[in-house]
Amino acid sequence: MLLLRKVSVYLCLFSLCMSVALYPLLPSHVATHWNINGTADEHTTKIMAGFLIPVLMVFLFKVSDFTMRYIYGTSKRNCTVHAIVTNTVLSFLLFIHVLILLIGAGIFIDFQMCLLAAAGAFFLVLSWCFAKIQTREPVTAPFVSTETVFQKMQMHTVRTFCFIGFGLLVSLILPQQWQVYTAICMIGFGGIFIIIMTLYYYTIENRN
Repeated sequence: MLLLRKVSVYLCLFSLCMSVALYPLLPSHVATHWNINGTADEHTTKIMAGFLIPVLMVFLFKVSDFTMRYIYGTSKRNCTVHAIVTNTVLSFLLFIHVLILLIGAGIFIDFQMCLLAAAGAFFLVLSWCFAKIQTREPVTAPFVSTETVFQKMQMHTVRTFCFIGFGLLVSLILPQQWQVYTAICMIGFGGIFIIIMTLYYYTIENRN
């Protein structure tokens, strides 16, 4: 656990170091979004591009560190899984941050392709993390009050995240104009499916 916590700290520090190192190379306005044709269509100020994500990473780390104690209690395995999820989210944000900084510094990178690859890996890691969560100790979460309901929700969440992760990676072989639409549809329908199944099991549980 202590090692995973240190990893979170190092990820936050590395993002800040990258900002400080590349800040002098950034233009006054930095591109932060690109359309399906690869053309930048949204920009932000230099200071926002350089330090917004590092600040967000520190905030998420502190929130995760605080809530871990109240959600999982003394369950060491669940705390470990929670820490891995935190590091996965921080790594994903760090990856996006570095891409934006490098592109802003004048280095040519296909942002869309890199983002889809990172998002695919992100969902695959999340699916693994959700599969490792145990229910020997109560897990406090909305719509979950029995172990059976949690296990069914866990199963569908793991499978959905796996489907999204592999789907995003496979979408890289599609024409560029279809990649974004495919990713949006997969993530959107996956999220809707998880919500519907959660409400379904919650309804069944209340009837019983």
